[in-house]
Amino acid sequence: MFNLNSGFFDKKIERPRLFVYLIFGSFSILLLYLYYYVDKRNFLDFYIISTIFVLLHITLSCVLIFTWHQDFESKFITKIQKKISRKNNNSFSLQWNSPEELNLIYKNLDEKNFVEVIDENSENLDYIIFSEIIINGKLPESPLFKLNMDNRQTKLFFDLLSHNSEGFTLDKFLKIFKNKNKKATRESIESSYSNTDILPKRHNDLKDVFSNSLVKKD
Repeated sequence: MFNLNSGFFDKKIERPRLFVYLIFGSFSILLLYLYYYVDKRNFLDFYIISTIFVLLHITLSCVLIFTWHQDFESKFITKIQKKISRKNNNSFSLQWNSPEELNLIYKNLDEKNFVEVIDENSENLDYIIFSEIIINGKLPESPLFKLNMDNRQTKLFFDLLSHNSEGFTLDKFLKIFKNKNKKATRESIESSYSNTDILPKRHNDLKDVFSNSLVKKD
């Protein structure tokens, strides 16, 4: 907050939390003011009006408390981000909603030596870049990650990542990732995958990348 790098203030969480506090907190204070200073005898039923005031205040307080729960980021912030991205004509939408879940997927890929970031001098952490790209649905100007995979492994990874996706084609995938084959295209990858019934190398490791992330999340 004071031009210092600190893990205490995460703007991706604190800014939405501050926004919620400004809206719901202000309304909660207004309710308290009305409850104590407005003559409730002017209303039809004093007890009903008092009960409504109390219930509204409790509801607003619960909303403020929720902003400190871990689900605030995964269930609230992420969903709002995806809605905003859709309005801003995002390029694609994937099923992965949680930054925590996406971070685990990337870390699993990294642990198995499947991926590496192209720009090693980037100020952002590689798994943060990965999760932001997936959640925001915005394509970078050039690929950000190199996959240590051949064409058939790349196709399997794409299929696993794009499950239940909207608008996420292999062409768009290749604008984020490139593999060992510098000349890889959608046609060459699909051709390599369909020309044989043999499973890709380390196919179980690739599947574990996603299944392990779900297990760790639970």
